[in-house]
Amino acid sequence: MASGDTVDSFPLAASAAAGSDAGCGAARTDDEALVQAFRSAMRRLAAPVTLITARDTDGTRHGMVASAVMSVSMQPPSLLVGVNRSASIHRVLQGTQRFCVNLLAEQQGSLLALFADPLRREQRFAGADWRDGALALPYHRAATCAVFCEVALPVVHGSHSLFLGRVVDVRLALGEPVPPLLWFDGAPAALRRLREAA
Repeated sequence: MASGDTVDSFPLAASAAAGSDAGCGAARTDDEALVQAFRSAMRRLAAPVTLITARDTDGTRHGMVASAVMSVSMQPPSLLVGVNRSASIHRVLQGTQRFCVNLLAEQQGSLLALFADPLRREQRFAGADWRDGALALPYHRAATCAVFCEVALPVVHGSHSLFLGRVVDVRLALGEPVPPLLWFDGAPAALRRLREAA
């Protein structure tokens, strides 16, 4: 893009536009226009939908819907999850330092409303599809995979904590991989393969 081109752009803070060291090339984080633009940008980023599950010291199971999950390293196997510090599961992860990432399959969209509604917290783990895996963490047997982690490094940044997890076990669904459930533009979405060029 040429330097004069803009697409729904907004002015950066003066220090960022000038590329000063103080700004580190970024606009002020309290700029509401920047926040709204960043939120709109992230709505365009398709991401797999996961359930982060944990068990507190009393044995109670906890869970939340998350799309802020990424693999970090294969040596050692590690992944990262972002959790809002206001979420009820946040204190559980801080206390136990353990979590499981359940990658949802396309047909598991009904779990989203259940885990997003705090009034239905008691219903989240009802039914026979939940099992206990490594570290006594709950996982959903219909998930495409479940990755069990111990927290190796927690990092607080803004409204969220980033939990870097060291993978201790992985459970894969039997058979061929099924399409994952995605989140795109604020709603569930499906994956489709592009046709190979003729």
